[in-house]
Amino acid sequence: MIKLITPLQMLARLLIALQVILGLAIWFGYISVTQIHIALGSLFVLDVWIIALIALFALPRRMLPFITLIMGGIVMWFGVAQRTMMLGELHWAVRVVHLLLGLATMGLVEPLVKAVKQHEASKT
Repeated sequence: MIKLITPLQMLARLLIALQVILGLAIWFGYISVTQIHIALGSLFVLDVWIIALIALFALPRRMLPFITLIMGGIVMWFGVAQRTMMLGELHWAVRVVHLLLGLATMGLVEPLVKAVKQHEASKT
């Protein structure tokens, strides 16, 4: 399982980059790829959850993996629910919050992967 952590991290990085690009394209009306954005977002959250679960069982301290699991759920919920939040002129604020939540979730993945790698290296 630990050998999966680096490919999963790379996948998360790729997916968040694609999500930001697609999200901004949707936001500014360049293209309508909402369903692709939702599918890739779901894949991103699944990837984050797998990383967090690996870390949950690999690390002695479990707070960061728990927080990461919860943030993944929040991003997923917020992404789906945002279609009905503050419709109209203020909807941009909902989009900004969704973007920041996604980036914050990715921000949790990086130290989590680093902690798992360091913990595994210290065992040998």
